[in-house]
Amino acid sequence: MEDSLLEKLGGESGVGKIVDEYYKRALEDPRIKNRYNGLNLEELKHRETALMISLIKKETPVNEGTLLGKDFIIGTPSTSGITKHEFNLLVSIYEEASKDLGATSYTAQQFGEAISSIRADVETH
Repeated sequence: MEDSLLEKLGGESGVGKIVDEYYKRALEDPRIKNRYNGLNLEELKHRETALMISLIKKETPVNEGTLLGKDFIIGTPSTSGITKHEFNLLVSIYEEASKDLGATSYTAQQFGEAISSIRADVETH
């Protein structure tokens, strides 16, 4: 039997490492780093790791008032929204981070597709 996407990414701890790597890169990227000003990054990483695991498992993570409410999706307070360009950028950063941490290109693409499953819930314009 083929390993699940979660297993291919190193399990829950592997996803946590990918999230950490995403934030290292995002905070250095002038196109997106300002989205994270003033946010509690440790709390955000914790919530985003849980979100990514839910997306990979194809659970339904987007519910207002839950740990994974829209106010914390991808480091974006719900009042500011996220553009199509920004969403594409963050998916790209996540895919590259997963490849650099050992995922194959195909696995990274599957991960990007899992993240993209919430596009309609978080893109505002």
